[in-house]
Formats: sequence, structure tokens, C-alpha cells
Amino acid sequence: MSQHKINNENRPTRVFISYSRKDSTFAERLRDDLIALGFAAYLDQHDIHPGEPWKKRLSGLIQTADSVAFCLSSHFVDSEICDWEITEAERLGKRLLPIVAADTSDASVPLRLRRLNYIFMRNSKERDAGLDKFVIALKTDIEWVREHTRWGELAHLWNEQGRSRDLLTRGSALIAMQAWSQQASESKPPLTDEMVLYISESEKEQFRLGKLRRRTIIALGTLTLLTALVALGWWQQKFLREIVHWYVVMKPSILSEQRERELALSPGSQFADCRNGCPTMIVMGPGTFLMGSSETRFPRERPQHSVTIRRAFAVALHETTFEEWDHCVASGHCRSGVTSSGWGRGKQPVINVTWEDAKQYVKWLSKVTKRRYRLPSEAEWEYVARAGSQEYFSFGKVADDLNTYGWFADNADNRTHPVGQKPANKFGLKDVHGNVSEWTEDCANDTYAGAPKDGSAWLQGNCLSRVFRGGSWLYGARMARSANRDWLVGDDRKDYIGFRVVRDFN
Repeated sequence: MSQHKINNENRPTRVFISYSRKDSTFAERLRDDLIALGFAAYLDQHDIHPGEPWKKRLSGLIQTADSVAFCLSSHFVDSEICDWEITEAERLGKRLLPIVAADTSDASVPLRLRRLNYIFMRNSKERDAGLDKFVIALKTDIEWVREHTRWGELAHLWNEQGRSRDLLTRGSALIAMQAWSQQASESKPPLTDEMVLYISESEKEQFRLGKLRRRTIIALGTLTLLTALVALGWWQQKFLREIVHWYVVMKPSILSEQRERELALSPGSQFADCRNGCPTMIVMGPGTFLMGSSETRFPRERPQHSVTIRRAFAVALHETTFEEWDHCVASGHCRSGVTSSGWGRGKQPVINVTWEDAKQYVKWLSKVTKRRYRLPSEAEWEYVARAGSQEYFSFGKVADDLNTYGWFADNADNRTHPVGQKPANKFGLKDVHGNVSEWTEDCANDTYAGAPKDGSAWLQGNCLSRVFRGGSWLYGARMARSANRDWLVGDDRKDYIGFRVVRDFN
């Protein structure tokens, strides 16, 4: 194998491998070689059954790729699916890289690939040199190509979601996108029509919001204050960006002190602290429950112990979504560029966020609402997930019923799903079993020996790692049990971990 190792400064370069089913051995070896070199290489390994929407599936795989490699052979040129994949890759503006896997007539190769330089890997003698040449091709202009993939995904999502204004790019991100698009050249993949339209509409929306900001500032201050703000470059000030987004876009509806007291006495009630983008919260009353499991063979779930939660609190109806996360990004307080792994944003649970990212989100939400939002303690999480049940799940003990109540490995189709599609538990919460695992506040500890019994977070132990709960689309029913717990280093990002928030009452 080539010794040429890539410099993975950001995320791994994503490579989709297009091949004929009869060339599976070649394609799988190429994928394995690329993975060993640090690339995120993948291919469609499953047979396409009659009636299956194969075009949508393959289009999604191509959409998320930075480059598309075509394994040329006599089988490939005879395949209608392979020909369609070439057309789709061109439509999505992807960089095309033809690899000759076996001798075939040059005239039979589609013109769209024939005009490109071939990479020959027909035998073991050509393989190492061909792989080196392939790696060099993949690394050429890679940062620009990665941005092409990222902006292409955003433009495609915007188009698929009805061209919603909320999904357009604004502010400094728009400036970066404009600068990036101006670096296009004949040697780089072209911008798709979808991307060109997305940039144009983002520019129009930025102009419209600019006018709206000016009117808002005039309404909020005197002429003297306005003049001073303009002199200071108010449109560049982070605190004004936050104010405008909170009051104009999110539209606060903060509860009165009296209403706060009433809600604290009304378990099961729902509320939100703004009209657009705040999590819907469910009131949880005080209570006592047995935490952990006496039936498990896993020491981390033992010893089972009684926990008493003495004060009411509120928990988000479902896991934090990309839609909610992106409001924090728009306010300038959360990390931009959090990827959905190609599964869409909007109502999908936010993923690929670290524990520190989740803490930044609740810090921002607390700041704008002037109420204390936070991550749940591990005890609080298990209390609301159990919803009064001491069985394996909030709905009972039979794992087969998890198909009804949660997304897990057996029914999730290897991806996340929009929140709130499954029934709520008896406390009114959704998605506590599966979809994505959820970060909690607690430090990692191998057992419950010495754990707090008042529902507070356990902030002793290995605090470089943090506990996550709830199972996910990636794992089976056992991981979705109410008692199951695990942990990861707090700065780790996984496509099966997100979070939900908790709010205290004043």
C-alpha cells in the first residue's frame, strides 16, 4: 500500500466510490486503502430491491462526498446505475476521478469521464503508483472542495425545505461564502445552480435584515445613541447582534414571577420562553426513585440506590434540534459548522457536538432568557426517563415494544430521525429511548459508590469524561434501557450524541 498519509487538519476528506457490483472486490479494497490513509471513504454495498427509491439514496451519498471516484471496467460502462451516478455527480458539482480497474474500450467510457486524466490501478504493479496519484488528486484544493461540499449541503437542504429564510446564510458566514465562491476556477468543481441561487438569496436576505436591524435600533434608542452606535460600527458588535436576534427573530415571552410559581406546582405543564426557537419545556415535580439496576451484570449501573429530588424543574420535550442550535449560532455564541452528517437539519436532533458545545448552548440560552438553563444531572435524566417505572424502559420490560417508543439499531435505518415522532412517556417526554444519546452534567465514575442521593450532578471522579444517557440509532435495545450509562471525553464529537436541556424555576 502507498505510504502517502494525508494531513487531516479538519474533518476527513469524504470519497464516494461508484462501481459495478461485479467489481465489488476492487471497490472494497480501494475503500479500505483510503480509510487506512485517513480518508472517509464509502460505497453503497447493499443490493437495490424492486420499488426501493435508489436514486434518492445514492443522491444523498453523492451529496455528502467531497469527491466521487468511478471504478472503470467493462461492467461499469454497461451499468445504467453507474451512468446515472456520473450524471448526478456532475449535477451536484462534485469532483470526478476516473480509476481504471480493468481494461475496457476507451470509446465505451462515457465522454464525461473520458475527457479526464485516468488513474490506472489494473494490477498490483500499477496499484501503489495509482494510489499515490489518487491521493494527490484528492488533496488538490481540498479545503476549497470541502467548502464546496458544505455549502452544497446547505443549499440542497434550503431547497428541499421549501427555501425557508431561516436556512439562509447571513453575517460573517455569508462574507466567507462570497469570498470562497470567488475563488472558483476551471480546475475546481463548478458551483451548481442550486448553490448560485442560495448565495444570491442569502445576499438578498442579508440586505433585508440589515434594513430591519436599522429600524429596530432606531426604535430602541435615541438619535444620540443611534449616532454613537453607527460611529462605533454597531452592525459589527456581538452584543447588538444578540439583542436583535433575540427580540426580533426569537421574540421573548418570559414568564412572570407569579406564573413561574404556578408552573412549579403543575407537573406536566408545557411552556417556552420565546415564540421562535426556544425549547418546549415540560414541568417535572419532586419525587423519589431507585437509580441504577439490580438485574444488570454491568458494575457501572450498580449499586442501585434511592434518589430524592426535592424541587420542581423543567425538562425539554425532546432533544435539542439543529433549528434551536442554529439560533445560538446566529446570535454569535455557538460554534458554526456543526455538521448533520448529511441527515438534514431543522427538526433533526443536533449531533456532532461536544459536551463543551452543549454547555455553551445552555449558557447562551440562560443569558438571553435570564433564566437558569443547564444540562441535566445524570440522576435527573434517569428520573424523567423512567417516568415512574422501575422496568427496563419507561413503557415496560419488553424490548420488542421499543419499536413503538424509540429509534434504535433495529429500526432507525442507520441515521437520526426528526424529534417528536414517537409517543411520549408518562411524564410527557419524547425520544428518551434512542434517536441520539444525550450529554449530562456528571463526571465519569465506574460505579455508583458514593454518588449523590439528592439528584444533583456528581462532579467528582474522571471529569475529563462526561456521562451520556439514552441509547441511540447506532445501538441496540440494551443501550436504550433507562439504567444504561456510558461516558466519553468531553471534547469528543459523535454523530450519535446530542443533548436536551433542563431549566430551573426561580
